[in-house]
Amino acid sequence: MQTAISIGVVIIAIAVVVFTVYMILFFKSLIPLVKHADETVKHVQSNINRLMASVDVSLGEINRISSDIAEKMDRLDSSFEAVDSIGRGLTTASDSLQEKLEKSNGTWKDKLPEWITAGFSIYQGFDKLRKNEKIKSM
Repeated sequence: MQTAISIGVVIIAIAVVVFTVYMILFFKSLIPLVKHADETVKHVQSNINRLMASVDVSLGEINRISSDIAEKMDRLDSSFEAVDSIGRGLTTASDSLQEKLEKSNGTWKDKLPEWITAGFSIYQGFDKLRKNEKIKSM
């Protein structure tokens, strides 16, 4: 029985040695794979960093362009308001003149407030346009 136990211990020892040798060989074959994976991760990380820098630059450009467009839209809004003011003034003046011509029996003093309002509206429109031209030239 002692012999059987000794043979069993020797077999187990040989099995452990063989298993250890195979594990060493297996892990040695994994070393190049792990190194390659590490290099790939570093390469991907550098590509991601370059991509993020590119995105940051692009977003900065988009912000600059959108603020420029917003500024130009504000200028256009004031120009449209000025043209609208001129149009209202001219419409009032035209309506008043047409009415004056149709009713030539009335006095011009009755229409004086309408003419003053129309003239002031036209003046405001031209004044806004003049101010817009000064801003654009700066």
